[in-house]
Amino acid sequence: MSGRIGICPKCLEEFEGNYELCPHDGKKLVLTESGATARSGQCIDDKYTIVGHLGSGGMGSVYRAVQHSMEREVALKLLKKSLSEDRTVVRRFLQEAKSASKLSHPNVITLFDFGQTENGELYIVMELLDGKGLQELLNEEHRFSTARAIAVTSQICDALQAAHDAGVIHRDLKPDNVHVLQGAGQMGEFIKVLDFGIAKVAATQHTSQLTQTGSVCGTPAYMSPEQAMGYEIDARSDVYAAGILLYEMLSGAPPFVADTPVALMMAHARELPLPLSKARPELNIRPELDELLLKTLSKNADERPQNAAELKSKLQRILEGSETIRKQETIGSLHDIGVMPTEEHSVIAPPESDLQDANTMLSAGVVSENTLELLEATRSFNRLPWVIASLLAVVIIAILAYQLGGKNEKKNKKVEKVTAEKTIK
Repeated sequence: MSGRIGICPKCLEEFEGNYELCPHDGKKLVLTESGATARSGQCIDDKYTIVGHLGSGGMGSVYRAVQHSMEREVALKLLKKSLSEDRTVVRRFLQEAKSASKLSHPNVITLFDFGQTENGELYIVMELLDGKGLQELLNEEHRFSTARAIAVTSQICDALQAAHDAGVIHRDLKPDNVHVLQGAGQMGEFIKVLDFGIAKVAATQHTSQLTQTGSVCGTPAYMSPEQAMGYEIDARSDVYAAGILLYEMLSGAPPFVADTPVALMMAHARELPLPLSKARPELNIRPELDELLLKTLSKNADERPQNAAELKSKLQRILEGSETIRKQETIGSLHDIGVMPTEEHSVIAPPESDLQDANTMLSAGVVSENTLELLEATRSFNRLPWVIASLLAVVIIAILAYQLGGKNEKKNKKVEKVTAEKTIK
């Protein structure tokens, strides 16, 4: 798709692509081209050439570009020209570059460069990512399994903890700022956290603060109560946002929905989230996970996990506990049909009658086909020592018979020889 659209002055039909004449009446088309697409081929700061458009946001647009010196593709973000005269926005954009340059972690997008074009536009250059955004995945799949949601959230926590250790608060954590790469990481998915464009440096500043107490920056659906109210925030605000993401991944929707941004921020500040056990009882979310979610979404920051690392640790323990419970439930099912796991994780096969009962239970839907296969395989495995012992017995008997036969043959030959000698005499 070129992004260019031609309009016929006679029939007023629109044609997308490289048409110059109307296919219907041959009239010359009036061509239009979006500003984002029109930048294709533009050279930025004599170092980068734009080759495609990736997306646009509130502060600017992101392009696919080629870095001349390294001959590699990168993501290049340009600040909107209309905003470049706003000193506050420009300073915030520069803060994004400085904040991101402090971060060096696998789960945080890497910043390569930043600067200003000849036209005065500010830009920032980052690694180009494949994969999909978390928002795109949620739009396609609606919700994730518990294990997958915890795996994604755990990696987000790793990125946040690295940023918090460097004195940086994200302030705008949302699905659009989380990218999912395939083929690595937990459950085959590797997470990158993007866009520290409105991050606030938490360390004591000797320069003026860009985001003063009383102002509100961020996305209403993922704001902590203190952020929505314009209060001073710390790392626990990002922990709250991570809890919102986890809630949405598990249930398919964020905990608060409203018609206006102001109503949404007030919901974060005043309303209690509905536990997943009540919002989506059919999901059978484990009680300990439901409890942790409610604590993470507490209005009082002191009641939340106090940092991202703590949230990750608690999530991992819940996941490990779920695996243990699942194994115990499986063992309990095996107990019910006569299979007894030992400390060495071997099993003692049940008698033939029990296996027949198991076949009956399979027909009735009481046990699964996999369970029955396990029983039959176990029974065959436990027969193996008897088979080996029988084979050894046959071999030993054969050897003894051979040796005994040899001795008898020698004895017979000796008797024949003596008899012959007596006959001659």
